[in-house]
Amino acid sequence: MVRAITHPVGVPNEISIIQSLLAHGLEHLLVRKPGFSAGAYEQFIGDIPREFYPRIMVAEYPAVAAALGLKGVHLNSQLRMQHHTLALQQTGMQISTSIHAYRELQIVAHFNEVYLSPVFDSISKSGYHGRFDHSFHPSNRQLIALGGINSRTINIAKKLGFSSVACIGALWDEPTKALSNYLQLKEQWAQIEYTP
Repeated sequence: MVRAITHPVGVPNEISIIQSLLAHGLEHLLVRKPGFSAGAYEQFIGDIPREFYPRIMVAEYPAVAAALGLKGVHLNSQLRMQHHTLALQQTGMQISTSIHAYRELQIVAHFNEVYLSPVFDSISKSGYHGRFDHSFHPSNRQLIALGGINSRTINIAKKLGFSSVACIGALWDEPTKALSNYLQLKEQWAQIEYTP
């Protein structure tokens, strides 16, 4: 599956682009806006049609996810220490987090989804280089490749065994091409064979 993460700051017509991505089959959107308050997240997500909420996760605020009926919440390394993730999961909420080293997997074993980054050199963050070589193979967990996902690296990510990939730069570096880039990546992902 090809997932999307919002631009950290914002781009012109972002909500319209997000709606278009969701209308064209985007199954998972992580709304991550560093520095946003709970109210700012509610306002931003409130501009997206409610029919798409079961496909949206929000960063940092479990209460926002619960209040809006979203798919779940994404907790960074600091927040995952502050929240009782098992209690959140018992409410039916999906919980995700990010790690930056494979050895960290054992400390996030109870999360539904784990983003591993950067797998490849980042498109959206200059100087943020991939940390995993091509001999790396994820376990059978719900492990999501993040960092440098584009039409060249998506094939490698799937062949390495990632359950899905998440895109930021491939979509938001040229917002007017976000939908066409997403559709191309989605088609590529579907055509790649993976045999463990």
